[in-house]
Amino acid sequence: MKQTTEKNRERLRHALYNYDTKDRNKLLKNTLITITTSKTNYSLTTFQRKIRLINAVLNKALFKRGWKKHINRIVFFTFFETSAQKELLHCHLIIRVPEFIERNYLFALLNGIVWGKFEMDFDVRERHNAIKYATKHFRYDNDNYTVN
Repeated sequence: MKQTTEKNRERLRHALYNYDTKDRNKLLKNTLITITTSKTNYSLTTFQRKIRLINAVLNKALFKRGWKKHINRIVFFTFFETSAQKELLHCHLIIRVPEFIERNYLFALLNGIVWGKFEMDFDVRERHNAIKYATKHFRYDNDNYTVN
């Protein structure tokens, strides 16, 4: 079982590193976004739903009506984790964005949505190993990956 999980993790890393950018979209491979709840024992299902809502609010703010079918909509590759010491639930995001959206504007808008509407902590860091860090495995219950 562990070997299969590790092979899947390697396939996922390979797919993200070699992501084919088409339709004027790009994957921010060196940008690691972390969203953290400030509560312990937070439900994973509730947190996943809130991340989907954050994605929906962000896309709706940028593309207005019809954002679900918009070819350039923002996509979150989300990796959920629970920290070992404090039992805080958080997620790491690798995002696909349209080339024409300025990064600073996008992150300011995302920060306003995450902090202002959902009262969660938000952090953006430039890392050369963002994909490897987001897909890391250090506990058995940290294999929660979704695409929004």
